Amino acid sequence: MGDDPWAQHAVCHVYDCTGQIDRGASWMESHSNSWSECNSFMYTHNWWHLALFYLDREQSSDVLKLFDERVWGVCKDYSEDQMGATSLLWRCELRQVDVADRWLDLSDYIAPRVREHLHPFIDMHYAYALARSGKTERVRPMAVCTHHHQSRAN
Repeated sequence: MGDDPWAQHAVCHVYDCTGQIDRGASWMESHSNSWSECNSFMYTHNWWHLALFYLDREQSSDVLKLFDERVWGVCKDYSEDQMGATSLLWRCELRQVDVADRWLDLSDYIAPRVREHLHPFIDMHYAYALARSGKTERVRPMAVCTHHHQSRAN
């Protein structure tokens, strides 16, 4: 698998799905030096996976450090990075990790995208991030537009 980030990513899923958290973390750590040349999605997504292993090991300070340095902020206006950041913060909070004001910065980049509706999966991430940041007024137009679009399709 060498320096193929997609192959490393696939192996990481195997470790995750089989509950081999320590081996998965070690695997990703040992290959992380090959991610610097990746596009934003692959770079942030592999770091996101490592952060999840850390989250499973209750290393919350390491998770937040990866969030700040490797998962969020690489390409803040890219939808894939926005979803990864949302998902990581969401998972942190499910584990009672205090994410401080990180939702606010994320939501500033998501708010202008509320009418895009590229995919329901993306919409769900956007709505959640906006709600968690307290920008609930920005979520309502998403629901109205989605409902209107579905009504017209029937």
